[in-house]
Amino acid sequence: MARSAAKKIEVTPQVSQEKKNITTSPNLGVSTPKHYIRRERRALVGLGALIMGLSCLVIWSNTTVTKTQAKIQKIDQQVSTLQTSNANMKEEISELSSRSRLMQVAKDVGLKMNDKNIRNVTK
Repeated sequence: MARSAAKKIEVTPQVSQEKKNITTSPNLGVSTPKHYIRRERRALVGLGALIMGLSCLVIWSNTTVTKTQAKIQKIDQQVSTLQTSNANMKEEISELSSRSRLMQVAKDVGLKMNDKNIRNVTK
């Protein structure tokens, strides 16, 4: 049998740098590296910022919609007022252009009705 020229060296276990950075959770007994905790904190901060940004966006859009609805309501009210005014004006026009009123105005001015000069026009 051949002997080995190498010496047998006993290796003693050494604590590595990774084990020094490991923290243990007292509740779970699970160890996690510190850089994972930092990442989790950053993720939570980022998630919080995202939620705040989205909340601001929702509030802004709701106020914009409310302002737009108020403008639409004001314009609808103006349209309704103008339609009422137009209806009143058309009624006044029809009253002023009625045959009986025209005859009365002509009589007051001194005009007489001549049946020979009357022509009926149809559309």
